[in-house]
Amino acid sequence: PPPPPQPSPYTTLFRSPKSCDPRRGFGIAQMKNMIRDYKETHSISAKQLDLKIIVHGGGGLMLIDDSTVPWTNNLQPAVEGLLEDGVRIYFGQNTVRGLAPKLFPNDNNDLIESIQALTSSVIDGVEYVTGGLTALADFQKEGYVYIQP
Repeated sequence: PPPPPQPSPYTTLFRSPKSCDPRRGFGIAQMKNMIRDYKETHSISAKQLDLKIIVHGGGGLMLIDDSTVPWTNNLQPAVEGLLEDGVRIYFGQNTVRGLAPKLFPNDNNDLIESIQALTSSVIDGVEYVTGGLTALADFQKEGYVYIQP
């Protein structure tokens, strides 16, 4: 088999298990600062970086498109901006299963129906991993540097 791909020298991984407050997501501001710093001090654009954020737990709320729910996601512009910059954002499926019945209850208490409603409400471009902590270990094994904001 061929050797595994070598990570770029700027391969970084953040984890966002919660939202600090409605205006500042855990890890979101730090990732934006890191991108700005690389651009200003190293002349490296965001597209040249290999950046990932794993979102799980309470952080999942920042990935909901506010046009699909009766509340405002103040972090949506920041999330969309990171996606536009090429940051890959992963949503843990364990969190999806836990949040779905709370955010999208239904008369039948049908978990699948709630999950479908939640996943159709996630901001475009967000990807999924089975579990946040499992993905953290998997990405580290691939050579990503984990930064706990």
